[in-house]
Amino acid sequence: LSMPEMDGRQLLQLKNRDPKLRTIPVVIISAQDPMHQPLGGDQVVAVFGQGIAPQHLLQCSLQLAAQFLQPV
Repeated sequence: LSMPEMDGRQLLQLKNRDPKLRTIPVVIISAQDPMHQPLGGDQVVAVFGQGIAPQHLLQCSLQLAAQFLQPV
């Protein structure tokens, strides 16, 4: 995953080291094939290829919100 300052894998590694950020789910939209280079990390909950329909992204976001924002 290409980004200006660091790549996406580095960002995920940094996020997973921080106890406050570790449990935040990650949704990735990328033109790169995630099967070619698996991302790892148990908080990557969805990976979409380039050109995802907005309604699919919204549906994924709503499902994540329902799952992760349940009262404890």
